[in-house]
Formats: sequence, C-alpha cells, structure tokens
Amino acid sequence: MDTESRKPDGIIGNMKPDALALFSDMETNTLNHHQRSLAVQGERVLGFAQMVTTKNKMIEAGVCTDDVNEDSGMHFTFDEAATLKALGISTEHAGHAGAAFAWTYLGMVSLIDPPRDNVKEAIEECRTASIQVVMVTGDHPLTAKSIATRISIIKGNTWREFERENMLARGEDPDLITEKQMFASYSHHEWFGLEARYSQVKGLAVYGPTILDFNDDDWRYSLRMAELVFARTQPEQKKEIVNNMKRMHELNDEAYNQLECCVQVLNTMSTDEMEETSKKLVVKFGELDKEHEQRVEKLKADFQAAKKKTASREFNDEVEKLEAKCDSEKAEKADDHFKKGEVLMMEKTWLMLPLRLMEMKARLDNGQTKEELNTKIAELMASERERNNQPRVVAVTGDGVNDSPALKAADCGIAMGIAGADVAKENADMILLDDNFASIVQGIEQGRLIFDNLKKSIAYTLTSNIPEITPFLALIIFQIPIPLETIMILCIDLGTDMLPAIALAYEEAEGGIMQRVPRDKSKDRLVNAKLISLAYGQIGMIQAAAGFCCYFMVFNHYGLSFDDIQGTGFDYIDDSYKNSVGENVVAGLHYDARMTILSKAQTAFLVSIVVAQWSDVIICKTRENSIFTQGMSNMTLNVGLFEETVLAIALVYCPPFQDAFGTESLDFKMWCYGVPFSFLIWVYDELRKWRIRVERANNEEWPKNKGIVERWTYY
Repeated sequence: MDTESRKPDGIIGNMKPDALALFSDMETNTLNHHQRSLAVQGERVLGFAQMVTTKNKMIEAGVCTDDVNEDSGMHFTFDEAATLKALGISTEHAGHAGAAFAWTYLGMVSLIDPPRDNVKEAIEECRTASIQVVMVTGDHPLTAKSIATRISIIKGNTWREFERENMLARGEDPDLITEKQMFASYSHHEWFGLEARYSQVKGLAVYGPTILDFNDDDWRYSLRMAELVFARTQPEQKKEIVNNMKRMHELNDEAYNQLECCVQVLNTMSTDEMEETSKKLVVKFGELDKEHEQRVEKLKADFQAAKKKTASREFNDEVEKLEAKCDSEKAEKADDHFKKGEVLMMEKTWLMLPLRLMEMKARLDNGQTKEELNTKIAELMASERERNNQPRVVAVTGDGVNDSPALKAADCGIAMGIAGADVAKENADMILLDDNFASIVQGIEQGRLIFDNLKKSIAYTLTSNIPEITPFLALIIFQIPIPLETIMILCIDLGTDMLPAIALAYEEAEGGIMQRVPRDKSKDRLVNAKLISLAYGQIGMIQAAAGFCCYFMVFNHYGLSFDDIQGTGFDYIDDSYKNSVGENVVAGLHYDARMTILSKAQTAFLVSIVVAQWSDVIICKTRENSIFTQGMSNMTLNVGLFEETVLAIALVYCPPFQDAFGTESLDFKMWCYGVPFSFLIWVYDELRKWRIRVERANNEEWPKNKGIVERWTYY
C-alpha cells in the first residue's frame, strides 16, 4: 500500500515513540527533510509502507469481509471511517488511536516529469505579451514551485525563500521552516490586497487547502501577482480559481469603491465613532446571519418534506438566492448606520464596512494621521485608475477528469488531444492536438495577426465608399451629370477591390505583435471610431477628390467647364429632353455627343478610384510600420494588385465590357490624372505612421500618455 509523501504520517500505524518522532517531530524528522529536499528539486515523491497480517485478523478488525465474487475472496471497505481507523490512516484520530495494525516503512520513490524544452520560451513570450500564466497543479507546493521556477513562471523569491532568509538572520535553521510559515504568504498584503506587505516577495506559491480561508482581499492580492502557482488543488478549487480570475475586474472595482468609502470615513468620523459603528454593524450582521441560517434550515426541511434532494442544483440555487437576500439586508442596515456622503457605495462595500472601519481606526491608533491616510489612499486610487481594469479572458488547459470543472468554467477550455481524458475533451472548447503549451502561444499570435489583418482589410474596403457615395451627393446638390453609375460601383466592390481585400488576410505580422498588451474588448473593437475617421474622413476624401478631379478634367478636355454642366443633371442624360427651341441640346451638345463625353468622364472617375486604391492597399498593409520595413513579400496581394489593374484595363478598353458597364476608352493621360492623388495618399499615411513611431520612441511611459497622432488615427 502506498500514499503520497505529503502526509508521511498517513501511513503510520502503531509505532514506538522514538520511531514516531521520525515522522512527527520537526527537529528529528529525517523523512520529512528528505521528502522536501526531493520536492524542491521538482520531483514527485511517493512514500511506501507494508503491513503484514492475516485474512482472519483483517476480517475481525472490520477492514474487509468475505466475498466469493472477488478474486482474493475478500471485499475491502476503504471508504468507511472504521476501516481507516483500524488501518491507522484516518486523519480524524490524532496519534492513530484505535489502530489495529502496524506498518513497516519501506522508503521513498521520486519521479521526474520534466517540462518540454520549448515551454520556457513560450512562457517568456506570454509574459512579454502581458499574458499572465498561472500554474494550477495537484503536486506538492515545493515540487510545483521548483517546476514553475524551471519554466520561468516564477522568477523571483517566494515567501519560503524570504522566510528562510529571515530565519538565517535570526540564527535559526532554515530547514526547520514549518508548512504554516511557508504557505501563509497569501495573507501578507495591505490595503485590501492592492499592495504587497513585503516587496522582496515576487512570486506566490499558494497551498490548495488554504484557499478555504481566502477572502476577497486575499484573492485580489494573489491574482495580481505576475508569478503565481497554486498547488495541491482539488477540482472544485481549480474551478474557484477560474471564477475569481473571471471576476477580477469586479474585485478591483469593489476595492476602489472601498477606498472611496475610507476617504469618507476619515473625513466624517472620529476613531470612537468608527469603533461604535463597527460594533453596531457586527451585531446587526450577526442577527441577519442567524435569520439566514433559519431560512436555510426551513428550506432544507421543505425539500425533505417534498422528497427532493438537498444536494441538487435546485437546492443550491435557492440557497444562493437566500444568501443574496441576506447580503442585501446587511447593506440596508449598513446604509442606515452610516453617514451619507457623495460616494455611491456598492453592496460589497457595505458588507465590508465593519472591517474597513476597524482597519482605519487601527491605522489611526498606530500613529498615522488622517492626512497621511488620505494621501496614501489618493495614490492607490490614482494607480487603480491607470490600470487596464477590463474583464479577463481566462483560458485553462487540462487533461484529466479533475480538470473538467475548470475547463467548463473557463472562457476557453483547452483539453489535451493525446493524453486528455474523454470527459476533459467534452467539457473543453478547444482540443490541443500535440499537447504542447507552445502551440497555444502560437495560436494567440495567430489570433492577434488575424484581428490586425481583418482591421486592415476593413479599412481598405471602407475607404472606397466615400468616392462611391459623393457622386450621388454632387448630383443632388450641384445638379451635375452623375459622375459614377451604380453598375460601376459594383465593378469596384465585386471586381477590382475583391482580391486585394482578401489578400490582406495573408499579410505577415508587423514587428512586436507579441509585445503588445491584450486589447481592451470594450474599446479596441474590430471597427472603431478611429478606423472610420481614417477611412472616411481622410483617405476616402482624398480618393473622392481624385475622382472629381478626373471627372472635371475630362469635361475640360472637351471644352466643358463646371459652369457649363452645373444645373443640367437629369436633363443631360434625358434623350427626350427639348430646350426652348425644341432641340435636344444640353451644354451646347446633342445627346449622343454629350453622352460619349459623360461616359468618358465616368470611366475616368472609375479609373481614379482604382489608381487611388493601389496606394490604399499598400498603406493598409501596416498600421504603424513603414512599407519599406514591411516590404512587398505578400505575393497574394501582389497578384491582387495585378488583377485589379488588368480588370480595370479590360473594363475601359474591351468592347463587351464597355457595352455591359457603360465605359469608354480613355487616353493614357486620363489614367494619369489620378496618380498625384494616389501618391499623396501614400505620402500622407507614411508621414502619419512615422509620427506615431516618433511619439512612441520619445515616450518612456508608452503605452501611457500616447501622442496626439496615435490617439486620433491609430486604429
């Protein structure tokens, strides 16, 4: 029989005092020392012991029963408390009282399960991309911490190293550090978990059973740690960790609101008033807790009377409703006993009010002044405002049945495809075929690239909307012949623009795509105001100017000015129009002659959009880099540019296309009318991106305090 070595006393039966000291006395606990020394090296340690007895003795002790259906002829009842007590492995009986058998300790076996070689580099890349990697495992905390250090999840000292150094400074043996000393680090924080008590502690290794003692402050402090490991966790604890990470933004908002409450407390109450109000609230809260317990008992009795299960989801949901009702009643009581102010209190703030009142009183009693506390709170609030307090997207990896609750609770559950259990795969959103953590990081990079490229493709596609819409506005406002027919707009949207827009999806990543912080889902959307402003208000306007310039230049080529065609809008294209003398003459031209000129002007407008889109698709290849840095290695886009040009030539010069789309052949110089505008688009955007790069290079606090060009144009 074997058991994990984290509880070496769990395999002890009846031992003599000197032998028992090997397990229970910290000063002479050689076994515990060896187990820790192996765990610190990242090894999983198993302890082995044997028990020599007979079948009859085991039956007499109630450890097993006769069973002819079993291969051994015995049926063991390990799940019964009496069996565990008789074997001496019950955790409920101190000193193994009542044990009927003795065990012989055989030794320890350690196992090494080394991480893959590329995991460390993948985690470093995550850290660069501001992605928090948290290790949640069932291993011993020392084993977990060692592995986490090896793969760079933890890089600095944890509380264990910090406490060992303190013990050395006091002249004590650091090997005699207790588990309580090692694993109480989650509580060493100040100001509601917003600030670490000891800045020397950079990493945190949380012992699973201590999660039962966590409050919101402890969760806030722990989950803010960049280097974090949870060890010896149970399935439900893994789920609890995931749920608290998902509501981390709410915890931060609650802490900020409690800081505002503390400012009001300091400005309106004396220490005596703080203590008196806190005591009154504690009494009131205690009364409400008793009422809540009575409601739960009544609910339980009602379920039993109705022959319903009290371990069901329905019962738990009803209990949660009662808890919410109790919290609401507590908040009302706190509101009645607290001086009103300008701060709008959250319900959680009311529930924490008795504790916060005593904390403020304790700080004042320790010699701090109200001015000092207000200054400190103002600093904390300013720091919180600067944080990107947005909801986190939590992804969880797992391969076993125990990971299923966490996989299901996560925003993205990732099961292992090779070693993963079927239950884990069923509860996951994604299956990792190669069981390699580095593949997840590659997936994140690809996701960021896809998001960037979708933005670029949308920016390119939207830009041509302005030169497509403004001709109709010009027809209505200035009453000029329509500069662009609807069928020509379809040629652009479904023809010339189609392949370049698709080709932007194949664009390579700009440098530093994994050096960015995760985007704010509430602000950095696929289409945002800055993208619309750039596409419509800047580049689109230049394209529209190019189109009208080409349109009027063609009319001017044939001797017609703006004054000649203004006001002729619908009459210009009316083949039944008659002037005052009964002739179909508009702007001095008969119908066929003027329609030929109009077709050429419309074709020039169409060509100008194509020429301007050459530059537009090139500037859309990047959002911050110069095209000289990015290059033209996207062959799909190069083919798209070629296809766009060939299709435009076919539309202009091929008779079947002329008949179908109403185009006319153009002189070469009419193609060139739009080239200066295309060049202007490229130069304008290159200067814009250059300015963004300069602003970033000169800003040591970037991405804070972004420059004006980036704030207004970086989409």
